[in-house]
Amino acid sequence: MVRNDIVVALTNALERGYTLETATKVLTNSGYSSNDINDAVNFINSGLSPVTIPSSQQQNTFQSIPSSQIIPQSQPQALTKTQPLPQMPNVIQKKESSLVLFLLVGVFVFLIIALILVLIFQESLVDFIKGIIG
Repeated sequence: MVRNDIVVALTNALERGYTLETATKVLTNSGYSSNDINDAVNFINSGLSPVTIPSSQQQNTFQSIPSSQIIPQSQPQALTKTQPLPQMPNVIQKKESSLVLFLLVGVFVFLIIALILVLIFQESLVDFIKGIIG
């Protein structure tokens, strides 16, 4: 018997552009049995569409099924599709970070030169400040 949730998961994956192989791997990794997945794949390949029960009939159906016949179903993991990221924002970020780095290095060099000049002209600076203060 084909499990409707697996058929729906596979159909959704195919509609979103994933391969059937990728979708089956995700379902297998999510804990679904290989037999159930293969049944769903065969069902999809046969061209039939899954049977959906209207929500008003769904409650009655679930109430009439004995609990011993209910198969626990785990939720499939979300399928992830890796797509290359656009390179333009990366280039802009590199230019901004290069500019910031350049400015920081410039300030650092300026402070080092100022420190060296203060150490060299220490006595002259002290005399100049005494002359200003009085």
